[in-house]
Amino acid sequence: MIASVAPGGQELATSSAGNTREARLRPEEAHRYPWIRPGEWQPAAILADRVLAGQLLRGRYDLIWGRMLVESYFEFRGGSGRTGERAAIRP
Repeated sequence: MIASVAPGGQELATSSAGNTREARLRPEEAHRYPWIRPGEWQPAAILADRVLAGQLLRGRYDLIWGRMLVESYFEFRGGSGRTGERAAIRP
């Protein structure tokens, strides 16, 4: 089961798409992404978008290439594994 959670913690929707890749921020790495709640499983694509948005809002344009979810900072489950790569964004 996968639940979408609103920022206030309310469950928005639930699906049984067992093929969805999920990720969560490791608690010991929470200082790197203060806008992400550590230990909370989320669809990896949504979490990657949140990481990217947070980096952009903080002016970290140098970090927007390659994988958004670094394996040493995030845990993963489900889905088909490493499939998503972002192309470099050039000014």
